[in-house]
Amino acid sequence: MSALVFVEQTPLTGRRHPVAPDTTIGRQGCDVLLVDPEVSRQHAMVRDGPVIEDLGSTNGTWLNGRRIAGAEPLHHGDVVQFGNTVWHVLDAEAASETTIQQR
Repeated sequence: MSALVFVEQTPLTGRRHPVAPDTTIGRQGCDVLLVDPEVSRQHAMVRDGPVIEDLGSTNGTWLNGRRIAGAEPLHHGDVVQFGNTVWHVLDAEAASETTIQQR
Protein backbone atom coordinates (compact mmCIF):
# COMPACT_ATOMS: atom_id res chain seq x y z
CA MET A 1 0.00 0.00 0.00
CA SER A 2 1.27 3.43 -0.87
CA ALA A 3 1.48 6.29 1.63
CA LEU A 4 -1.61 8.35 2.42
CA VAL A 5 -1.92 12.12 2.62
CA PHE A 6 -4.59 14.45 4.01
CA VAL A 7 -5.71 17.07 1.50
CA GLU A 8 -7.69 19.89 3.05
CA GLN A 9 -11.01 20.76 1.43
CA THR A 10 -12.03 23.54 3.81
CA PRO A 11 -11.07 26.13 4.88
CA LEU A 12 -7.65 26.07 3.10
CA THR A 13 -8.35 24.11 -0.07
CA GLY A 14 -5.40 22.02 -1.22
CA ARG A 15 -3.20 22.24 1.89
CA ARG A 16 -1.55 18.83 2.42
CA HIS A 17 -0.47 16.93 5.52
CA PRO A 18 1.17 13.49 5.52
CA VAL A 19 -0.75 10.72 7.28
CA ALA A 20 2.01 9.72 9.70
CA PRO A 21 1.94 7.78 12.99
CA ASP A 22 2.02 9.79 16.23
CA THR A 23 0.85 13.00 14.54
CA THR A 24 -1.29 15.14 16.84
CA ILE A 25 -3.94 17.48 15.42
CA GLY A 26 -5.44 20.46 17.22
CA ARG A 27 -5.42 24.18 17.94
CA GLN A 28 -2.43 24.32 20.28
CA GLY A 29 0.74 22.35 21.01
CA CYS A 30 0.16 19.80 18.23
CA ASP A 31 2.08 18.66 15.15
CA VAL A 32 -0.66 19.95 12.83
CA LEU A 33 -2.22 23.21 13.98
CA LEU A 34 -5.74 24.08 12.86
CA VAL A 35 -7.02 27.65 13.19
CA ASP A 36 -10.61 26.63 13.82
CA PRO A 37 -12.58 27.66 16.95
CA GLU A 38 -14.52 24.36 16.78
CA VAL A 39 -11.30 22.32 17.15
CA SER A 40 -10.04 21.38 20.62
CA ARG A 41 -6.50 22.22 21.71
CA GLN A 42 -5.53 18.55 21.35
CA HIS A 43 -8.27 17.18 19.12
CA ALA A 44 -7.10 13.95 17.45
CA MET A 45 -4.11 11.74 16.76
CA VAL A 46 -3.02 9.59 13.83
CA ARG A 47 -1.61 6.26 14.95
CA ASP A 48 0.12 3.45 13.08
CA GLY A 49 -2.13 1.51 10.75
CA PRO A 50 -2.91 4.28 9.86
CA VAL A 51 -5.82 5.02 12.14
CA ILE A 52 -7.36 8.25 13.45
CA GLU A 53 -8.35 8.58 17.09
CA ASP A 54 -10.31 11.35 18.79
CA LEU A 55 -8.58 12.62 21.96
CA GLY A 56 -11.77 13.48 23.84
CA SER A 57 -12.50 16.63 21.83
CA THR A 58 -15.63 18.63 22.57
CA ASN A 59 -17.00 18.57 19.01
CA GLY A 60 -15.70 15.15 18.00
CA THR A 61 -13.81 13.77 15.06
CA TRP A 62 -15.93 12.68 12.12
CA LEU A 63 -15.04 10.00 9.58
CA ASN A 64 -17.20 9.73 6.47
CA GLY A 65 -20.06 11.60 8.14
CA ARG A 66 -20.15 9.74 11.47
CA ARG A 67 -18.64 10.68 14.79
CA ILE A 68 -15.96 8.20 15.79
CA ALA A 69 -15.39 6.59 19.15
CA GLY A 70 -11.98 4.98 19.52
CA ALA A 71 -9.47 4.42 16.74
CA GLU A 72 -10.76 4.05 13.17
CA PRO A 73 -8.71 2.93 10.14
CA LEU A 74 -8.02 5.44 7.37
CA HIS A 75 -8.33 4.55 3.69
CA HIS A 76 -7.99 6.30 0.35
CA GLY A 77 -11.20 8.25 -0.30
CA ASP A 78 -12.16 8.84 3.34
CA VAL A 79 -13.35 12.25 4.54
CA VAL A 80 -12.25 13.39 8.02
CA GLN A 81 -13.76 16.41 9.76
CA PHE A 82 -12.51 18.30 12.82
CA GLY A 83 -14.88 21.20 13.63
CA ASN A 84 -15.21 23.20 10.41
CA THR A 85 -12.04 21.71 8.91
CA VAL A 86 -12.55 18.96 6.31
CA TRP A 87 -9.77 16.74 4.97
CA HIS A 88 -9.81 14.11 2.24
CA VAL A 89 -7.58 11.07 2.65
CA LEU A 90 -5.84 10.25 -0.61
CA ASP A 91 -3.15 7.91 -1.79
CA ALA A 92 -0.04 10.15 -1.98
CA GLU A 93 0.42 9.34 -5.66
CA ALA A 94 -3.20 10.23 -6.48
CA ALA A 95 -2.97 13.39 -4.36
CA SER A 96 -0.05 14.65 -6.43
CA GLU A 97 -2.19 14.35 -9.56
CA THR A 98 -5.51 15.54 -8.10
CA THR A 99 -6.82 18.91 -7.06
CA ILE A 100 -9.63 18.69 -4.53
CA GLN A 101 -12.40 21.16 -5.29
CA GLN A 102 -14.93 22.41 -2.77
CA ARG A 103 -18.29 20.70 -3.11
